[in-house]
Amino acid sequence: MISLPNLTLFVQMGNFIVAYFVLRRYVILPAFDIISAQQARIESLNQKIDTAYVQQQQIIHQQKIKRAFMKDSLKQAIPEFFVKLCQSNESEGSGSLMQPVEIKDVKLSELQKKEISAMLQDALSDVKL
Repeated sequence: MISLPNLTLFVQMGNFIVAYFVLRRYVILPAFDIISAQQARIESLNQKIDTAYVQQQQIIHQQKIKRAFMKDSLKQAIPEFFVKLCQSNESEGSGSLMQPVEIKDVKLSELQKKEISAMLQDALSDVKL
């Protein structure tokens, strides 16, 4: 003989459905919202990191170009510096202009050091970036 389901079975099904919708509304959906907000924040931070990295690489590249330009400009300005240094040493009687001058052989007074420093600063200020 087939027995009919008991009334408690229907009450348990109703309780399950109510519990499911309550948990879904007040626990599961807010948790998903929090997780999705965290993921969106992480993605935005990763994008900011990527753009900052690209900007950093561009700045490094620009600095390398500027350094190369300054190096070339100084290479052009340095021979003038050595010519003036040789002329000042020649006027003091230390040698002729045709002799190569080594930096370790040059003895400079404080006044000459200041003049050379000013000359190099002028040469650097002439470099246009």
